[in-house]
Amino acid sequence: DGVVRVRATAPEAEAASGAARPYYQARVVRAPPANRGGVPLRNASPEDAAVEPWPRPLYGPSGDLFHGAAFQALQDVVHGDAGLSATVLDPRSLGWANEDAGLVAALDAAVQLAALWTRRTLGGAALPTSIARLYLADTAQPGALRGRAAPAPSSSTLEARLVPVRVTRSSTVVDVQLLRADGTVAAALEGVETHVLPSGVYPTSPAAPVRPHETTLTAES
Repeated sequence: DGVVRVRATAPEAEAASGAARPYYQARVVRAPPANRGGVPLRNASPEDAAVEPWPRPLYGPSGDLFHGAAFQALQDVVHGDAGLSATVLDPRSLGWANEDAGLVAALDAAVQLAALWTRRTLGGAALPTSIARLYLADTAQPGALRGRAAPAPSSSTLEARLVPVRVTRSSTVVDVQLLRADGTVAAALEGVETHVLPSGVYPTSPAAPVRPHETTLTAES
């Protein structure tokens, strides 16, 4: 039916309890093929993205994000009322060796940026709960969308730009665009929704339970 369902479990929790406890579950819907005149993003502008550096550490024990060394891809985050921008590190500097790692690291960094926006806006640690659409640009045909990573994200740094879409009492929705050094779009995530955790902080133990959320992502290629 064009739907892929994904569950993520934690080996540490399974070893402790004898059962696989789901940490996340997702429903991925593949959209019909599309061809657009460029990758869309609402009101993206480098001048609007930010006005001052992020005020606290991003990673580590006192960081605003929980990610381990292999996913600590954000650098030089700046922020303002109009959004965020950041450098996404070359994944090879994080220990990723294969070509597809560029897409994995870059998209994860884009979602991290969304979590930072929620923290800035609502004041608490957040996790993603839905992504409306994912666009991957085809380097050979700039207006087309494709189903796997373009070569550029795995071989260089990127610039991530976030623009807000809406906010509620417990969540935010944003769009995030990933740009190559020449200004072309490598990928865009539209309608990234994140919710503040009830406790307002990330679990400190990898085996700590997290209530699963069903996530819907529409991928266009």
